[in-house]
Amino acid sequence: MTQPRSTFECHRIVLRLKSPLHAGLGTLGFVQRTRPYLPARTIWGALTAAAARSLHPGGATAQDYQDIGKALAEYLPTTHFFPSVRSWTYFIPDYAASTGMEEELGLRYGPMSAGEFEQAFLTSTASTAISTDDWHAEDASLHEVECLSPRRKDNQSPVYLTGYCFADMVQLAKAVGGALPPDGSLVGLFGLLDRMLLGGERKVGCGAVELVREECRPVGGGESLFDIPGLVWLGTEGALKVPKNSPLPCHLPLTEKTRGLAGQIEPLIWAAYEESKGGFGQEAERAKADEAHLFWTPGSYREKGALNLVPGRHGIFSTLELKQQ
Repeated sequence: MTQPRSTFECHRIVLRLKSPLHAGLGTLGFVQRTRPYLPARTIWGALTAAAARSLHPGGATAQDYQDIGKALAEYLPTTHFFPSVRSWTYFIPDYAASTGMEEELGLRYGPMSAGEFEQAFLTSTASTAISTDDWHAEDASLHEVECLSPRRKDNQSPVYLTGYCFADMVQLAKAVGGALPPDGSLVGLFGLLDRMLLGGERKVGCGAVELVREECRPVGGGESLFDIPGLVWLGTEGALKVPKNSPLPCHLPLTEKTRGLAGQIEPLIWAAYEESKGGFGQEAERAKADEAHLFWTPGSYREKGALNLVPGRHGIFSTLELKQQ
């Protein structure tokens, strides 16, 4: 179990999406689906790559990447990053916001139904491979890639990705060699994402983001995260308080303590680095936390009492305690 850290400081981070973003959610038929948010693990991977290259301009070794990645996972955990617009309306999955008229367990995204969200924020492109022998489409190569759009399709307003990080700046600086790249600041570190492409389909330019520096700031005690009343950072306890009937901004292990939640569960499987098997992406890794292999997804909720959650690596938080309210 991840231990709470009273030395963590909560910061709001805002990215502007500059090109379509594909965060893989598996395949349905020939459609490669996307998650409706930017996973914390994707942020971690991009920060690890950017920091390693900045700290080792002559060329980072595999061990450098592993050491920096471990430090960022331990001392800079984040929530997932969710779509938002300039009025700072947040489109977080929410299974508790059922109006009694929705399908799919009453799933909503902020003020929108699931259908309205998909129409406004999701786009897709279809393509197929061409055989160089006869210049016809190759059999079984047709596929469609679903993405988060950089602009809302209904009104063309820019789409932002907003999340919160929990930083132990002293320990993080020590772990990466004395100072955060490039200028020692947290905002500077996240600014390195401007040079990166996040998620899948990067070869065709997907996943470009830009840090909105003027919107990044520390979060004070008692201030609501994602504008959800009661969703606050308890700095002295090193925990995130999620009130009853409020959506999770993270994944949470399915354990005896969390069986009272409602929403959806899923396994988390991702590509892992295996040096003995040829490097990154050559081995599938299944996430495990608190002895659990299944996780409550973002948007799941607890009907009776609040949850106090400890930030953990890759957007997987753990329960500190369950308080009846």
